[in-house]
Amino acid sequence: MKKFRIYALLLAALLVLGAIFALSSCRKADAVDYNVTSDDKRAGEADAYSYFCRILPKDADAYQTWIAAYRGYNMKAEGFDDEQLEQMNKTDGINREGIYAVVTMLSEKATKSESKAIIAGFANADVLSDDVIRSIVEDLQTEVDLKAQNGLLDWVMYGIGWFLGQLTKIFGGYYAISIFIFALLIKIVFLPFAIKQQKTQIKSAKLQPKIALIRAKYRGRDDQVTMRKMQEEIMQLQQKEGASPMSGCLPMLIQLPFIIALYNIVIDPLRYVLGQSQALSAALGTYVSTARAAGGLGMAVSSGKSTISLLSMASGHLEGLKDFLFLKNAGACYDALSSVGIPNFNLFGVSLADTPSFHPITILVLIPIIAAFSQWLTMFLTKKWNGNAAQINNDPTTAQANASMKIMDLFMPGMTLVMTFTFSALLGLYWFYQSIIAILQAYLLNKFMPMPRYSEEEIKAIHKAQKEAEKAQRAAAKEQPHYKSLHYIDDDDYEDLPALEQDENKTRKKPSGQMELPEIKD
Repeated sequence: MKKFRIYALLLAALLVLGAIFALSSCRKADAVDYNVTSDDKRAGEADAYSYFCRILPKDADAYQTWIAAYRGYNMKAEGFDDEQLEQMNKTDGINREGIYAVVTMLSEKATKSESKAIIAGFANADVLSDDVIRSIVEDLQTEVDLKAQNGLLDWVMYGIGWFLGQLTKIFGGYYAISIFIFALLIKIVFLPFAIKQQKTQIKSAKLQPKIALIRAKYRGRDDQVTMRKMQEEIMQLQQKEGASPMSGCLPMLIQLPFIIALYNIVIDPLRYVLGQSQALSAALGTYVSTARAAGGLGMAVSSGKSTISLLSMASGHLEGLKDFLFLKNAGACYDALSSVGIPNFNLFGVSLADTPSFHPITILVLIPIIAAFSQWLTMFLTKKWNGNAAQINNDPTTAQANASMKIMDLFMPGMTLVMTFTFSALLGLYWFYQSIIAILQAYLLNKFMPMPRYSEEEIKAIHKAQKEAEKAQRAAAKEQPHYKSLHYIDDDDYEDLPALEQDENKTRKKPSGQMELPEIKD
């Protein structure tokens, strides 16, 4: 039960950390001070230019309304519909009503009466002239760094991403097909590690009868000295037979960085497959999510890091990026995106770039389900093909470990199910590919390098030997002399046990010069 509790506590800790991370990512942004401050004043009077340059970047709604007004639209007008821009009251120049709507909006959000009056006074053509409004728009534009800032790991990921990009071109631009071939080739590259791990597992399975006898020898004694001796004996046996558990873990540790890298490559094709900077990804997200009246596409963008959805939304609608007023070098951003071939994220007429959802429900909800089920099936079949060596050891701690593993067998697919409802469906499809290929690999390895299987008679004989070893250990323990001592002495710590003092009533010599105390009477 002790080991089971440790696993349960570890699982609970992971869930708590995940909850904390989720809550911290959903924290409200720092409150914006809409009041006029000393930084907004020049020569003792409030400066509208300074105020709007400070506030607009912090208030997305006000900023979009301001840009829309600069383009001739009033997003706050009654009946305004972003989807019917052609029928809206667009002016040839700056829409003053839209500018005043922003002024009113910010004035209402100010908390000090003095600031409210000053901000309301900005609704004056002399204060906010066309030149001032134009200067505010130009000065708030962001210049996108199109040069990717890369470390050593990024260059490795770019190389792998470039290869995935070439596969995409070979298969007609279909990203769903190319990531399947990509996942298959990665499994082939790491096949030598899988073979080595299979050999280690075979050796370990063959040693299970001997390990079971060692455990039976020490069963019933849970002190640290005994447990350490048992582990040392097991490790010596494994090293002698070349079946050290660490040799099986090493291939997994080597593959782990590549698995993490592959995950990032698949969900971020704009950066790693198309070779663009992370700043351009952020700029594309702004363009896609900004209202149409302000020059964007007016589409809902999820908070996930995947750029698959952004590329799918922007594909075929990049012309508007040329004149996107949020970016100082919008034309260069357009050139960078239009010069690369954006992959086709559709398959059989279904956009796999979308996120599976029940609102509204689509066929994409099947992908998280099959991804989670395939992961569970992979673990189930792998255990089935790994033989029955685990049945040899009937130690209670082994049963507890098996119970913990069953919990993980359900927990991992459950996490996959949740995560695939968060990102685009292509990520769930990639995990499904990985599981199917893993099942195929496990089947072939067990076909040509089968794990040892023990018959029922062999398992019964081993269990009988275990019981005999336990019985012999208990009998040996009973024959050992017992000591009346405050200190526990492990019998195995001594080749020759210390001699007992036979005459407990033997008078002892008193130290010289010590005063003899009188006898105390009742």
